[in-house]
Amino acid sequence: MDRYSDYQAAIGRGVAWLLEEQRSDGSFSAPDEGVDSFYKIPYAFGVTGQAPAAQRLLDWVACHCFTAEGDLRSPARKSQGDFHREFYTYANSWLVIGCQRLGRFDLAYRGLGFILRFQDPRTGGFFAEPDFLAAGRGRQDIVCASQGGLACLYLGQLEAARRAGEFLLELIGLQPEPERRLYATLDPAEGLVTRYPEDKALRHVVDAASPTQWYFYPGIAMGFLGQLYRATGERHYLEAAARYFAFTTRCQGDVYQTPPSGKIGWGASVLYAITGEPHYRQAAEEVGDYLVGSQQPGGWWQSPTSDPALRYIWHDFTAEFVVWLSEIVQNLAYRG
Repeated sequence: MDRYSDYQAAIGRGVAWLLEEQRSDGSFSAPDEGVDSFYKIPYAFGVTGQAPAAQRLLDWVACHCFTAEGDLRSPARKSQGDFHREFYTYANSWLVIGCQRLGRFDLAYRGLGFILRFQDPRTGGFFAEPDFLAAGRGRQDIVCASQGGLACLYLGQLEAARRAGEFLLELIGLQPEPERRLYATLDPAEGLVTRYPEDKALRHVVDAASPTQWYFYPGIAMGFLGQLYRATGERHYLEAAARYFAFTTRCQGDVYQTPPSGKIGWGASVLYAITGEPHYRQAAEEVGDYLVGSQQPGGWWQSPTSDPALRYIWHDFTAEFVVWLSEIVQNLAYRG
């Protein structure tokens, strides 16, 4: 039990720091600074019993950030960095899940309606950028499909969630080198994307032979597919989740020891809760131990590669890791 006491203590420190960071109007940033600082925090507050703080933040979001169409921001103010422009509905999906968990259906359903505009009826994936949606072609990826599919599950849109799951099944089935690489993007007009500029490699592929990869790709897929199996009882989703997990076992030694590993910890804990298989528990605990060990003494987490002055990244990482540690504890305790 000492391990899980450490996890709970880290969760408490992270939440306490986030509460200290919240402004008197409920916000964590100025309205024109984009989504980076706040979009994960309602989920984090929701799973840790901080409903009053979460509701104040969501009131601020409703007043300052939600558009008439249900988006969080205009494209010009979506993010301070490139990530949220290139994975457009990812932040929206996090916020929709947080709203659902807090009973803010006024925001949750409007937000999900906007996200569903991005789902391609041909593939079940979600176009990664508004320009791709407008053109009907372009990048669709594991992240937008998994987080968008999870938002659909939370809001009871089971058929849309199934379509997202089918996209992930197709993607894992198309892999030409499954022992070595996980290609993460698909263009509905051209198929699996295996050619890309060298400086965009991380966006498109997880290379098992190289460290410091975007390990959140297999992690978020296995977590969503595990939850989709729980919702449907359809075993092919669980089998696909196991294939995404198996890929992580072929990666380099840092696969459970970097910030992008957090989603693997969550995903592995979901699979352990479903199956009771010990290798899933071991992976989830390895990630959980890493998250506890990488927390700053003041309670926040930060990226080792980013500018420490960019406080919005502290908010982002801290909210996410509070969520994953909470989910890991819940899922591992489920089986004792």
